[in-house]
Amino acid sequence: EKIPVMTKIYETLGKKTYKRELQALQEEREMPRSENQKKNSVRHKLVSLTLKKKSKITEEVTKRLNDGEYSLHGN
Repeated sequence: EKIPVMTKIYETLGKKTYKRELQALQEEREMPRSENQKKNSVRHKLVSLTLKKKSKITEEVTKRLNDGEYSLHGN
């Protein structure tokens, strides 16, 4: 079996994430409104952190491109 290690990791993390999301949805049905809002704010913070990480990478690449660190070489 020659499946790349990173593929296995992503599949495993995906399964765990799916299970957590499913549990969260089931718990939301049972929770009062105020607890739902707390969960949503935590979820919002996590999404925000994830988006910030992605945008930092984009900003870094954009900065390097603008600074001319990357150059195109023709043949």
